[in-house]
Amino acid sequence: KVDTFGYHLSVFDYGVPPHAGCGIGLERLMMALTGIDNIRDTTFYPRDVDRLTP
Repeated sequence: KVDTFGYHLSVFDYGVPPHAGCGIGLERLMMALTGIDNIRDTTFYPRDVDRLTP
């Protein structure tokens, strides 16, 4: 029922409102702790062109 969210969606007519967050994931935390440069090296199941499923 998109009609019930019309008021909230009208905010996006003029762009995205300011927002922020601090949702650090396990992979990014491991990057910070270990100093690893690539997030794929800290991901349990990395997805790339050659691997799309875990």
